[in-house]
Amino acid sequence: MIPFTGFVSVLLISYSVCVMIDYDLIAYITRGFQVNFDFSGYNTVSFLVELTLLLSFGIWSLLFYIKSINEKKKSLRPALYVIMLTVIVSFLIIVITPQKTGSEFLFIFAPLAIIITNYIEIIKEKWFKELFLATLIIVPFVLLLL
Repeated sequence: MIPFTGFVSVLLISYSVCVMIDYDLIAYITRGFQVNFDFSGYNTVSFLVELTLLLSFGIWSLLFYIKSINEKKKSLRPALYVIMLTVIVSFLIIVITPQKTGSEFLFIFAPLAIIITNYIEIIKEKWFKELFLATLIIVPFVLLLL
């Protein structure tokens, strides 16, 4: 009963907001969803560096995250699987979104932050941990100056 109630409440809230801003949600749903696989909006140097950094650190951490799931307690495993599912759904949203503006990456930040944080916690070598964190912190500021 709880999933049904949650789904209906999200529908009611979204429909209420659409009524308030005078947006026809029913016409949008019946018209169909648009999908775009044109990634030319990402063809800037700073955007490519940010994407490479985010995806490489995310995939690297995800490999260790998947490997460490079996070492966790059984009670924590469903939450870890939900985080992995969230990463997969977020990646699908990034791929199929019709307007590639960069805002679609907000969906993947939260689950990747959890996964990367879990990876940083299990790193044994202090120098590697410091280098990992310094890269994550310094690169966005350097790219702002370019």
